Amino acid sequence: MSLTMPLLHKNDENDVTCRHKNDIFKGGTTATPPKLNTLIIPLKEEVKRKGKILMIHGWAQNAKVFCFKTKNLARKLSMAGYECIYLEAPFLLPMTSMVNVEGNPVEIVHGKRENARAWFYYSDIDRSDATLALSEQHMKYIGLEESVNSIGSFLRLQEEEEKERRHKNSEGEQLQYEQYCDDGDDDNDNFCAVLGFSQGAVFAHVLACLSSRARLHDQKKKESTGSKFRDTTEEEPST
Repeated sequence: MSLTMPLLHKNDENDVTCRHKNDIFKGGTTATPPKLNTLIIPLKEEVKRKGKILMIHGWAQNAKVFCFKTKNLARKLSMAGYECIYLEAPFLLPMTSMVNVEGNPVEIVHGKRENARAWFYYSDIDRSDATLALSEQHMKYIGLEESVNSIGSFLRLQEEEEKERRHKNSEGEQLQYEQYCDDGDDDNDNFCAVLGFSQGAVFAHVLACLSSRARLHDQKKKESTGSKFRDTTEEEPST
């Protein structure tokens, strides 16, 4: 099982579509997605890797904070052969906000949080304002495209790194790597799950939906190509 991540883009204000991750750096967008900071919980040498888990922190957290809060879970997953990879959201939230109190601007300090991050935000005026998230009203996730594209970029780099490791010149290193990855099964190099907290859980749901749509698109494309091929080969030869 692998996570297929598309590129999110808009045709108009009301239409959001996606393209396969392989289109990300083929002229699909002019903006380069920001590189995400990562924390990886490595497996012990004697543990065979069964897969990777994408760990997505919540609103106003970061990879380090989420790693600390889930350390017991990550330890158990690591012992079971699952490599936990923590990603850090691209948007840095401000530590202060300006609000109007009886017509006067007042600065509010958001505690002592540092490196507080978000996968998307709810207000163009004040990025740290999350009150709309609790309103149960229709809202726009500002910055969602950038975060989705950043994930797509990260997954592509992961793929390239795994291919590099699998094509080492040394046969000894290749054999050792295959033993480490449970007989060299390709599925062990893929992400088998996404775990998110708070806003990270919402973002994980978005990623899962987009991944499912991309898989369905690929499946329909393969079926269409196969159908055309069969129609061509089944034609009777002209006399």
